[in-house]
Amino acid sequence: MGKKSGESEVKSFAKATARYVLSALSGPAAFFVVRLAPLSGLDAKAQLCVAVYAWVVLWWCLQPVPWAVSAFVPALLFPVLGVMTLPEAAVMYGQNIIFAVLGIMLLGHAVKKHGLGERIALFFLSSRLVGGSVQRFALVFMVATASLTAVISVASVAIMLPIGAATVSYIASEYAKRGVKVNTAKLGNLVVLGCLNAAFAGVMVSISSSPFNMAAISLLEETTGYTVGFFQWIETGAVMAATGVAATFAFLRAMYRPGVDLIPGGVRYFRDQRKRLGNMKPAEWATL
Repeated sequence: MGKKSGESEVKSFAKATARYVLSALSGPAAFFVVRLAPLSGLDAKAQLCVAVYAWVVLWWCLQPVPWAVSAFVPALLFPVLGVMTLPEAAVMYGQNIIFAVLGIMLLGHAVKKHGLGERIALFFLSSRLVGGSVQRFALVFMVATASLTAVISVASVAIMLPIGAATVSYIASEYAKRGVKVNTAKLGNLVVLGCLNAAFAGVMVSISSSPFNMAAISLLEETTGYTVGFFQWIETGAVMAATGVAATFAFLRAMYRPGVDLIPGGVRYFRDQRKRLGNMKPAEWATL
């Protein structure tokens, strides 16, 4: 047994090492393939930029090194390849958009870590709007997800999905006690797909709702000189998000009917969950 176990560990280590070496070499290999490819219309420096980009993308996907290390590959290679000087490359890492994205990511992490997101979500779900209705729960759940996403980006999904899963489990178990079978597959699809699509709608609400929004605004300003204001974006983004949530809810409601209309215990279930959280902690107030 000991010998077989040792051989198994050696084989596993060999496979892991081989995977790591291949993933690490994938970046340089992609660089040379793109660099040597006959790409018409690109000068030498432009082709080098594309080759370095291919290197970074593969390392981001395969992760032989942390993402942060991959992100600094251009800063190291551009000066060596003569694309630009080191100060010019370093300046690219100090754009305002990077700090804005970093701020949103840190805010999302803080909201999730200290439980503020869960408290906000349960505030929505324990309102009278839900009233013990499964369909109204699904709608309010989607609105809460979209609202959180508008503030902390897609980190809201990590907050909302556990709440949705726990609610589906609660509904199924309560009806099982009464001898009623709930179609948990359809109820789960209603909640999960509602959450994901609501998060997608929520990123349209404001410029700060997604790093991609900020990148798009930055690119627009650099290429055209046209500036979109924060509230100018919201005027259109909020309407698009509300339309997306409503349309998605109508579709999911028609496609996934769980066979039950009421949540046992109604709003009391969500209010009990809120009580479980207790009073707001200093860290939550600081995040807020």
